[in-house]
Amino acid sequence: MTGSCEFRCGAKRLRFVPEPVREVQIEAPKRFGGLVGSTPEMIELFAKLQPYSPTSMSMVIRGETGTGKERVAQAIHDASPRRDKPFVAVNCAAVADTLLEAELFGHVRGAFTGADRARDGLFVEADGGTLLFDEVEPTRIGRPVS
Repeated sequence: MTGSCEFRCGAKRLRFVPEPVREVQIEAPKRFGGLVGSTPEMIELFAKLQPYSPTSMSMVIRGETGTGKERVAQAIHDASPRRDKPFVAVNCAAVADTLLEAELFGHVRGAFTGADRARDGLFVEADGGTLLFDEVEPTRIGRPVS
């Protein structure tokens, strides 16, 4: 039998025969926001994302650098009721620890060296829309996870 596998385990012979391959059609769009794809993996991703777009829940999008997390977040935003509000992405790896508070909450002129004017923070900029924290380093009780 083609594709079967047989081996002995003690006095017993075991045979594994694969089931015939069946084509499975996933019924989902081949587009979600600005994302386009026709592979089963992309269609499955679109089907998973659709239920979340009408909600206002916070989400965690995990993946290696360069895998498109920001594009996925933008697509969810574009498909949501927040689509007419700002989409603001902040690269957390590029924000200095000493400036994090000023970036998130804003500052007044002269608050620190280089603060030559008042600036709204990212929370104000993204008000009513989406604020994406990209390149977040996971930590466990204040210590980076290895």
